[in-house]
Amino acid sequence: TANAFKEELNRCMLLGMNDYITKPFEESILLEAMIKCLPASKNDASSDYNQENMESKLYNLDYLFQFSRGNTDLIGKMIRVFIEQTPPEVERIKEAFSAGEYETARKLAHKIKSNIDMFGIDELKQEIRLIESLAGKPGANSELESLIGKLCTVIEKVVKQLAEEKL
Repeated sequence: TANAFKEELNRCMLLGMNDYITKPFEESILLEAMIKCLPASKNDASSDYNQENMESKLYNLDYLFQFSRGNTDLIGKMIRVFIEQTPPEVERIKEAFSAGEYETARKLAHKIKSNIDMFGIDELKQEIRLIESLAGKPGANSELESLIGKLCTVIEKVVKQLAEEKL
């Protein structure tokens, strides 16, 4: 919406709107809002997905199956892009934090947040948001260091698992 008045947004929410974002918006924020509104469905193209191995995987491709309407070529391409782009961005977060460039670390965390959501990496959903919000806050360095360490470890494991994904 272009209407950013709180009372108008509250009125819309009371009338049944699920969420809102105001203009101008960033694509990642729009995707996050859309993801939050999607129902969890077991009777769609994702039912072909290997459900018995879901517990051991650190990611969940259900959203990608919904988003792509079961187009495995598109999902494969998205996986390849994730594998190519996400690890270097995570490394840049780590480097920016180490160099005291907290605003850069915050922006990079914000950038990869939607990928973490789209790939259903539940183990990092809260952590990436904490990295984004704590970057540069006084006294948060030890927590940030721990969060970034977990981010690096989990993304490395997810990339290995995704590289073995059979669609």
